[in-house]
Amino acid sequence: MSVSLPSNSAITQTGLPSKQQQQQQQQQPIRKPAELQITAEHILHEAYEFKDNPIKQTDHRIADLEELHDFQRRKRTEHENALRRNRFSFGEWLRYAQFEIDQHDYARARSVFERALEVDETNVSVWVRYIQCELKGKNVNHARNLLQRSVRILPRVDKLWYLYVTVEESLANVIAVRQVFENWLQWKPGYEVWLHFIQFEERYGEFDNCRLIFEKFVVVFPKADTWIQWANFEKVHGDDVNIFNVYKLAVESLFAANVHNGANGKLDGKILVSWIQWEVTKKHWKRIEKLYRYAKDTLSESDLLELQSKYAKFQRQFGDKESLEVSTLTKRKIKYENELQSNPYSYETWWDYLNVIEEHPDTAEIDLKQAFDRAIHTVPRSSSSKSDWLPWIYIWLRYISWEEVSNKNIDEARTLFQDLLQVIPHKKFTFAKVWIKFAEFEIRQGDLMAARKILGRSMGVCPNAIIMKFYISLEIKLKEFDRVRMIYNKLIESFSNVVGYWLEYANLESNLGDDPRSKAIYDLAIAESTLTDESKIILLNQYIQLQLESHHFTEARNLYETLIIITNEDLRTVIKGCLFELKIPSQRQINEYAQEVEHSDDPDPVFQFHISEDAKTRVRKRFESVILKAKEKGDNERRVVLLEALKKFESKHGDEVTVSKVESRLPKIVTTVKEMENGDKEEYEEFEFPDDILETAKEVENFTANFASRFEADDDEENEPNEQKDIAKGESSNASTNDTDDENAKKQHHQSNSLKRRFEADSDDEDVENTNVAPAKRFMSRFEE
Repeated sequence: MSVSLPSNSAITQTGLPSKQQQQQQQQQPIRKPAELQITAEHILHEAYEFKDNPIKQTDHRIADLEELHDFQRRKRTEHENALRRNRFSFGEWLRYAQFEIDQHDYARARSVFERALEVDETNVSVWVRYIQCELKGKNVNHARNLLQRSVRILPRVDKLWYLYVTVEESLANVIAVRQVFENWLQWKPGYEVWLHFIQFEERYGEFDNCRLIFEKFVVVFPKADTWIQWANFEKVHGDDVNIFNVYKLAVESLFAANVHNGANGKLDGKILVSWIQWEVTKKHWKRIEKLYRYAKDTLSESDLLELQSKYAKFQRQFGDKESLEVSTLTKRKIKYENELQSNPYSYETWWDYLNVIEEHPDTAEIDLKQAFDRAIHTVPRSSSSKSDWLPWIYIWLRYISWEEVSNKNIDEARTLFQDLLQVIPHKKFTFAKVWIKFAEFEIRQGDLMAARKILGRSMGVCPNAIIMKFYISLEIKLKEFDRVRMIYNKLIESFSNVVGYWLEYANLESNLGDDPRSKAIYDLAIAESTLTDESKIILLNQYIQLQLESHHFTEARNLYETLIIITNEDLRTVIKGCLFELKIPSQRQINEYAQEVEHSDDPDPVFQFHISEDAKTRVRKRFESVILKAKEKGDNERRVVLLEALKKFESKHGDEVTVSKVESRLPKIVTTVKEMENGDKEEYEEFEFPDDILETAKEVENFTANFASRFEADDDEENEPNEQKDIAKGESSNASTNDTDDENAKKQHHQSNSLKRRFEADSDDEDVENTNVAPAKRFMSRFEE
């Protein structure tokens, strides 16, 4: 087939562009991409912005009957036109029917439903809606007729049958429900339908009917689950004879069915397990034994394995234990030995193997000891991982426990403990449990000194906090507090960075009533460089509480100052430090407490006091000092928080006057415009404190007053009478011994007048050469205003 090319084709017969086309392409200007690239996102965004608003339908209210008929006619026309276009739109059919129901025209609604069913009578949703509408309209007979029609047309749809049953049962028509179920069962429905029929009869106490249904049920569904359902029913509503007959009939029928189906007579293990479990509750041991033997020949391999484990458990409880245990344990022993030959470092397997050896009735003491020796001689290969050693350590402890408790060989158990401690690489890691168990072993033997030596050796070889705390608890029980102190010293020396040990030591001394020792421990802990600031904060809080309980209020106040320093003057701590003064009583209250102690029979009465005005004054002073400090640093936010805290304090412990004073000191937020270097202006907000405004005004007032007094002094000197000046000059000239004083007086007079002369220049004089006059006048005008 030949194809003719057009005359102006850009492709020659060789498949390349012609020279003429190349020249035209070169002459054409190269197109550049547009600066603004319109994407699909832009198009959609623009379409969304300029879309038309949906047309709102006007509200129409029907005023009279004629308008109602017109509305109904119009809506029916719309529905009919829609159905004429698509008669298979069942949603439209349902909306049409619902409209007629809303108009209370059931005849037309039925007509619509019937027309829809003529289109497709297998549509379940139409049937369900039709029936529900009749039920809502309380047309029960119409609903029954529809249900009968629907189940006759669609007998395989369970939803319609369930609806039929529900309607009849809600109307308390039990006979009709039973008839519906019987008609339903003729169509051989699913498994659940049979159970629902049985549950229905069970609800109304018709147990004989339930048994008749079960007889048909097991024929239609010849499975183990069906028979178990029947047996469970008889367990509730029957007797032992019925239950036994059900199980017996089940096994026979299932076995015959399997033989008929070519399954080699292998039963489902569920039925036998259920039968055996029931027989166990009745304690029919001989019958259970027969069932287990029967199961060996009739169950499949998978079911038989599960049943064998149950049989072994049964034998251990009720049967011949000797034969069963020997066979089972021997089998497990061989299995574990094979596993250990392939992997001797599997300590979980060693543990199971030792369990089998201990449980085996033919195991001698020598055999178990050999098994333990083999297990402990398989030292873990990894010498750096503590987790790899842990299972092996437990085998050692089990061996030692067996020697002590079962074998009653105390010397051997002690030797094993010593050997174990020699094997553990203590320089890398240790096991606190081994040391503690060894010490407890010696305590059980009544050798307390040996236990102390063991624990002391552990402190020297490998200091461990768990071991030391056990040692401490032991000595506390023995009331050996000097030893406890020595151990605590070693504990803190080894673990000085743990704040809990410092607190425990200090609390011990405090509980013993030795407050100086407790305070010394706190002082050492606070000075310890290995403790973090957070730990020292905890220590200081406890130390402060101890000082308060000891009524050392000055020391507590000093400690709080230290706490504030450690926390870098944390705002919360500073506020608490101010309020801390409330906890400190006045000297008068302390004296009253001392008198109460003198005249009281109680050696340690409770120190209770009310908050005095002196304490409130101290709190206010502390607040003022920290507020002043924040002001000097220029930390306005901190200053605001402190003022708010002071206000809260005054609202609780002050009166309306003190609260109003604090409120008057709270700042306002003002907006200030600042000119930048580049000429731009920037607005920012800052706090304006009334205290700062008053202080500035006072400084200006003092400065103005001092300035004015200087000017008045200068004017008085210049206006002094000439006669007095001449007399002063004459006296100064006649006194030859006071020449030097005269020169000093002149210098002072010249200096006092110099400040005034700076501001005496005439502002209107254009020939003034002193350039400092104008700025000085401007400076003075600020205060004259």
